[in-house]
Amino acid sequence: MPYDIDFSDPRLPNRANPELDPARSRNLTWARSHGLVHDSDRAAAAYLSMKLAEIMGVLHPDPTGEDFDLVIAAATWLIVLDDQFDGPLGQEPQIARAVCEDLIASTYRPPGTPAPPNPRYGTAWTDIMDRTAQAMPSSWYRRAMIPWRNFFRHYLYETLHRSAGIVPSVDTLLRIRRPGIAAPVGFMLIERGERFETPECVLYSPHIQAMEQLCIEVIICVNDINSLEVEDGRDDVHNLVVVLQHEQGCTRQAAIQTLRAWVPERYEQFLQLQDALPPLWDALHLTKDERNRAEQYIEGLRRYLGSTQHWYTDNQRFEVGGTTSAALYSNPTWLMDAYQKNPQTAADS
Repeated sequence: MPYDIDFSDPRLPNRANPELDPARSRNLTWARSHGLVHDSDRAAAAYLSMKLAEIMGVLHPDPTGEDFDLVIAAATWLIVLDDQFDGPLGQEPQIARAVCEDLIASTYRPPGTPAPPNPRYGTAWTDIMDRTAQAMPSSWYRRAMIPWRNFFRHYLYETLHRSAGIVPSVDTLLRIRRPGIAAPVGFMLIERGERFETPECVLYSPHIQAMEQLCIEVIICVNDINSLEVEDGRDDVHNLVVVLQHEQGCTRQAAIQTLRAWVPERYEQFLQLQDALPPLWDALHLTKDERNRAEQYIEGLRRYLGSTQHWYTDNQRFEVGGTTSAALYSNPTWLMDAYQKNPQTAADS
């Protein structure tokens, strides 16, 4: 990790899921069963060093059993997919488009209907979709797939930039990264992990959407500062520090200091918006149950706002020469290989 910056704020929640240890073990078994992690001691050690269960336990301290397992499994799939696009796949727009379009198409499969038996993107994602639909209404599931689609789409546009040697503007990068940092997927998991629905009039309120965007931008800042050295090592320009430095013609340290100042500013803006929520609940005429569910969602956002930094502490994923795809996967380019011979989407074939 290149810069030892403490972004913690004592006003924000910080507690861990008590089921962490058994859930971590179950997750490794699940990841191996779907071929996401190579079945070796070396791969297991590399995978566990990324501390996915630990960060999901801080972000989601209340889900238990299968619900907590699903939350961690979703994080596993996000990271595995990210590693694939950080490799050769992320330089091949035609193949990237085929992968993204297949994944997006899969989200329209109605829950409970048969999935393709051997999808080229593997069985883990199908399993996650089916488990996400469990215990939740179909209307919620349809909404829950929207952030996943947006997450899949962002990979194509990052790939287009890389292949063309384009350094995006700060505005363009943020448009790509807001869905691409996967925080909106995490916000959906707040509801799924605790099995509740946030009232739609709350979710679509500009007030709540502003709070979500502040949270997302904090996560981008924290991630991009902490992952800077690793991304430098693969010449990846999709980093807010790099783009800010390029756009403003400033030093790297100046760009980092700019982002460092953004984080507490956004904390303050978020907390000010939080203080203004009771009049919003009154204006929306929320029932007691609706208000409780709205507050439950806001508490989840507060955890994402204040606890993301924990993932970057003593984590080999963010150290140069740390966890690598070669250590995790029996074939580090398995997804590209599955599409390379025929970069055609399921819909085209």
